[in-house]
Amino acid sequence: MLEGFTGYLLPWDQKAYWATVVGTNIVGSIPFFGKSLLLIIRGGYDVSGVTLNRFFSFHILWFPLILAILLWAHFHMIKKLGISKPL
Repeated sequence: MLEGFTGYLLPWDQKAYWATVVGTNIVGSIPFFGKSLLLIIRGGYDVSGVTLNRFFSFHILWFPLILAILLWAHFHMIKKLGISKPL
């Protein structure tokens, strides 16, 4: 879902802009630390070029890297522990 959300802004049109505003406002509504998280995600108070750069880097670099690490760990654990067989 995060890959889809970050990739949605990449065309940088009105539809993507306003969808990102709504999506990040949802994050900003989290109690206690939502406003801080909103500023971190957007890179400021508004959706701007900084937000586009952040979403691009998350979409192209960070989320695939995290996914690859999690898949490696998953397959490593399957290899180490084996696959459970039904009784």
